[in-house]
Parts: sequence; structure tokens; C-alpha cells
Amino acid sequence: MGYEYKSEAALFGVPLLHISFKYRPNRTPVLAKGIIAIGQFGCGVVTIAQFGIGVVSLALPSQD
Repeated sequence: MGYEYKSEAALFGVPLLHISFKYRPNRTPVLAKGIIAIGQFGCGVVTIAQFGIGVVSLALPSQD
């Protein structure tokens, strides 16, 4: 359930862009992994996520 997009272009087997706001059926989030990673959880060179790891990282706080 949710939204996920992976670009077909890749660098060293890693997608150039991965956007993930998606959960698996067991309710675990899908990690956005790519050169540019955008999502609730992300890992990449450039990362925009609530919880993320990256060389350039922008963490957006929860709005609860």
C-alpha cells in the first residue's frame, strides 16, 4: 500500500532516483535506496526523508 517509483537509469546497479512512500503487507516501510532517495526512510547520496542517511541529507520532521 502506498507509492513507489524507481528510475530505470542506474549507476553501479543502484537506481538514479528512488521514491518510496510505501508499506509492505506486514506494515513495515519500504526503504528508498538510490543515488537520489526520497521517502519516509531513505539511504542515498542525496536523501530527502523523515529518517535518512546520505552525503547530502535533508530530514523533515514529523507533523504529528
